[in-house]
Amino acid sequence: MSNAVKKSKTMVEKKAFQAHHRNISSVSDISVTIDPIKREDGDEIKVVFLLDSWTERNSMFDLIHRYLQDGQSDIVGAALMNHHWEQPHKDCTGQECVHCIKIAMPMKDDRRASDDNGLAPRPAAQLKTRHESYGHSLVSTNEGYFRFFIDGHPFRLMLLSKDRQNLLKIITFDFLVVCMQVHRRDGYEDVTASGATLDENIWEFEWKRLEKHSKKILAPVILLGYFRDILKLGQIGHGDSLPLDKIIFDSKMNVQRACRKYRAIPRFCDFVTGSSQELYNLFADFKKLFFETGYILQQCALANNIPHFKMVMESVSCTDEDLLYQDSETGDNPVMIAAKLRHKDLVSDVLRSNRFSRTEESNFLEKFIHSRNKYDQTLLHMVAIQGPELEEQKLLILRKEIEIHCLSELTHEPDQLKLQRCLRSQLKSSAEAAIINEQSRALQGIPKTARELKAEKGKIWSRLFFSTLFLSLIFNAIDTGSDILIMMRYFHELVGDQEQSMENTCDTENNPDRFNETTFNCDTENWDRGANITIKCFPLKMDPQSKFGYTLFFILVPWPFFIYEFFTSRHYENMKIKGAEIVEEMAQCNGMKSLVLCYLKLILHSITFISCVTFWPIAVLFIKYYEDGKYYLSKGAKKVAREKKIETSEVLYSTARVMEVSLESSFQPTIQLYLLFPTLVQQVEGEKFVFQVFTVCRAGTIPVIKPDQTISIITSILSLSWCFTAYHATLKRGALDKDLAALFYRAVLFLSVLFQILGRLFIMVFFAYSFGPGRYYPLLIFLGSHILLMSFLHFVFSDAKKYWQKGGFLNLSFFHYLIGNGLANIYIHNWIRMDPLLLPWAKPLQHVSTLVRQFLFDMIFILENAILLGIALNSNIIELKESQATYVIVLMGFQFVGLILKCVYYRYLHIWAWLIMDYTTMKEDGHWKCILFSNMFLCGDIRERKLLLCCIPRPVFRVLNFFFGDRKFTCTGSTCSLCGALVSILLFPIALCLALLALVLVLAMGILFTPVFVFIILPCLVVAKCRQSQNTNNIVKITESESKTENFLLSETDRITMSDLTIGTSCDNNCTNV
Repeated sequence: MSNAVKKSKTMVEKKAFQAHHRNISSVSDISVTIDPIKREDGDEIKVVFLLDSWTERNSMFDLIHRYLQDGQSDIVGAALMNHHWEQPHKDCTGQECVHCIKIAMPMKDDRRASDDNGLAPRPAAQLKTRHESYGHSLVSTNEGYFRFFIDGHPFRLMLLSKDRQNLLKIITFDFLVVCMQVHRRDGYEDVTASGATLDENIWEFEWKRLEKHSKKILAPVILLGYFRDILKLGQIGHGDSLPLDKIIFDSKMNVQRACRKYRAIPRFCDFVTGSSQELYNLFADFKKLFFETGYILQQCALANNIPHFKMVMESVSCTDEDLLYQDSETGDNPVMIAAKLRHKDLVSDVLRSNRFSRTEESNFLEKFIHSRNKYDQTLLHMVAIQGPELEEQKLLILRKEIEIHCLSELTHEPDQLKLQRCLRSQLKSSAEAAIINEQSRALQGIPKTARELKAEKGKIWSRLFFSTLFLSLIFNAIDTGSDILIMMRYFHELVGDQEQSMENTCDTENNPDRFNETTFNCDTENWDRGANITIKCFPLKMDPQSKFGYTLFFILVPWPFFIYEFFTSRHYENMKIKGAEIVEEMAQCNGMKSLVLCYLKLILHSITFISCVTFWPIAVLFIKYYEDGKYYLSKGAKKVAREKKIETSEVLYSTARVMEVSLESSFQPTIQLYLLFPTLVQQVEGEKFVFQVFTVCRAGTIPVIKPDQTISIITSILSLSWCFTAYHATLKRGALDKDLAALFYRAVLFLSVLFQILGRLFIMVFFAYSFGPGRYYPLLIFLGSHILLMSFLHFVFSDAKKYWQKGGFLNLSFFHYLIGNGLANIYIHNWIRMDPLLLPWAKPLQHVSTLVRQFLFDMIFILENAILLGIALNSNIIELKESQATYVIVLMGFQFVGLILKCVYYRYLHIWAWLIMDYTTMKEDGHWKCILFSNMFLCGDIRERKLLLCCIPRPVFRVLNFFFGDRKFTCTGSTCSLCGALVSILLFPIALCLALLALVLVLAMGILFTPVFVFIILPCLVVAKCRQSQNTNNIVKITESESKTENFLLSETDRITMSDLTIGTSCDNNCTNV
């Protein structure tokens, strides 16, 4: 009977013990059987240290043994126990203690690995320890576990080596600590270079197994970086100084990095300069983790450990206060910390949890969503400022806000006002707040009122008007209007020659140079005889008829192309169908009212038709404006259907704009710069420079605006550059408009085009000067020949063959395609895809390589510019002869700078930059080859072609390999090339001279700084030094005799707090929570 009672009592104690412990074999048992975070006041906190080897485990054991007896911390009751780890604590009764495990006696001459680790022994009172006869332990054959008290709470500490971690399957514990020691970094021989790191590689393949063990406990694995042995940093010479502060700081950074990788809690202890206070701070933090559930959630949020966070959050004993646990510095709760660190999966899992659903019994959801930190920020505000990366989490929070405020099934106005007030109290007035307002309405599915729909339409049409239509109209008006005003000025000059008036102030104002023609000796016969002539004669010798005729011709020449583009566009077909419908409706004679309406419609339709024919570039602007507006106002399937229309309008607009600038802006600045450049030269040589835009004068009783050629030249150059860049951006489908970086890419492309156009424009004007005063037409002959050459090359390297095959009557589309691209290639390379007859709904060709085409075109441009500039600078023009070098450097420099920017764009900023120069090198029969596979057009056929970019013949390659090839020296294992050695020998004297010069400068600065140091800085240093403590952080190697009187119990003054690192909490003294 007594045996049965005793057995029953033992079973009750066992059940109580199982209920007392939280760490069991599986996570499912935790969530089903018992509460995993239920705590009792008398619970012992069990901690397991896992070290990389048995030797390191013994060394760490001795170190902790010494630290627990140094008496420099509040650790009390330290004892080394040999009782069973799983049994509740029983006081040891002596040698015959029934709770001690019996084992064989250890040998007296046993030495642990840490006895020769370089640390001086620390004589102190022995711990209350085990008996000399004790039994076998679960841990080892000659070691037990430590038991001590911190702030009245008992702790157990067991040390295991990595090869014995299987014991973690059968024992219980509360915290698993993986220890990583600071040692010398590979490749750093000099200890003073602070080459310290953690032995992280030892644990790299153990973390999956450790994660399984960590599922038995609530807290994640704790990664403890520790600094135990100075000799681990390498050999230390006598008197060498170690940068200990930097070593400790770098080690803490490494712990932080490793914990981000393994999602562990980072901690660090300095056992070299610290004391048992290190252990006290560490285990005090364990105690905080043990009793404060909110602190566990905070550490899980910092480490982004989702499994343990959910395990704690879903526990029955996890209270609302735990989920709202605030950081002592910032006041952030765990979810706020996760949002700050962009741990979006953790934030999503928390917001989707059942704990955060609104119930009538509790208002926790409202309290959680509206909780604020010390900076008065809510969770919604933190998520919103993180940008698109936390977009999903922002929508989840908005759903919770709707769940809180919109109580009724119907979305009444009072609920919406309440929601708006709440959002306004959390957000600042910004674009993000406006977006959140719209998203809150969209999530509720609230239909917009008629007033709101009208306001939305008005906003869209207004935004598009000012962003696209208005700016384009203003720029076109300035560009074309300046040319028209200049043409009118030349017309007044032409009329002024025939009708002189005493009241005409424009003639004397505008033509003062006419009376200086004889002064400059601008006779054409002198030029024909080879005499030198000034550049100021060239605009004087051009008569008003030529000025007016050239300007008018360049304004009118684009219109035939515009008319062709209109009649070949789908808009012409639509207008033709619409006109036929109006005529058919009129023919039905449905009454006088219908007839009058149809008549008015026909008048309006005719005006629209004539306007499109006459002003097609402006009509395209309105077409694009209309298509964009309809696209942004459409929803659902209508928006998908309008996608192709808006792409077609984009290409149509870009094509029309490119043709306009290619025809008008390509020629107009040449004649205007031809007339203006001598004036610019005269102003540069004079004492002042006058930038004149226009002049208002009086011809009789009529005021006349006489613009200067400068505005026309500037607008034409900017039109060319911006239009070519915009067309390129259009073909990239918004890739150059998506963000601020893309705008920088577009700016690089724009500058590349601008520099190339500037250089070539001035070179062509100089070339026109070389034919004599007033003779501008040879430049037009050259440009015509260049256009024909570009058209031919475009036929070779494009799909123009298809235009010939499907061009229809007279093949107008084929010639339009060739001549249009010839005109577009006057200044730089372009490929304008602009045939609406071929494939009306097809996108422009994409992913076609133009490497060979652009290289050939650019080489032609460089060759032409060099020849034209050489001809111009060798002419009989005084100003050009006197500044030949300057003009060559500046103008050819513009050309090469533009090409360099172009290479930068295509090599590094293009959307497919990595694939443009995806070349391969190979050695074949001793020849070195560089090969690129390119998908390109050649005579109308497109296929992937094998391009040989470079080939070095075998003899030349052998010579280059002899001089530049690396040679391996077997004695040292290093490599060096002959050319590199020769260069090093030649550069060594130069480097030596520079070093001596630097030394002289340093010495001179030191001598000059000496008075400042002696009288100002030195007294301050002496005072500061006197105020410092006697301790120092510099560690020097000491001899064995010196170690008797000195030790390494130095204090660390610099600590890392949470304000310094991303993950961490503050802790006192040396046990820093990284």
